[in-house]
Amino acid sequence: MRAPETYVDHRGYLRYCDSNRLVHRRIMEQELGRRLVKGEVVHHRSGNKLDNSISNLELMTKQEHWKRHLKEWRRARVAARTRRSIGCCVAWAILLVAGLITIGTLNCGIWR
Repeated sequence: MRAPETYVDHRGYLRYCDSNRLVHRRIMEQELGRRLVKGEVVHHRSGNKLDNSISNLELMTKQEHWKRHLKEWRRARVAARTRRSIGCCVAWAILLVAGLITIGTLNCGIWR
């Protein structure tokens, strides 16, 4: 018997062509031996939506799933802010060393 054909949907998930069902949900159902109930989410641990190996899939509630992603989004936002701050500090240091600005310029708020 041939494996069912799949395609990648607009959100980057694999779906079966014959039923339009998400592949990772069906794999988790086979692993559990039952259908998923309302509110259960299958999370890709690595973030790779095309890796549907059972070792990369984790069953959780919708609430747990949102909390997990919220932590990741906050971490990413803080990291981006830190990178911007470091970039600004480097730029100020270069301008100071080059003699193009003075410490007084920085303190007056122009470079905030």
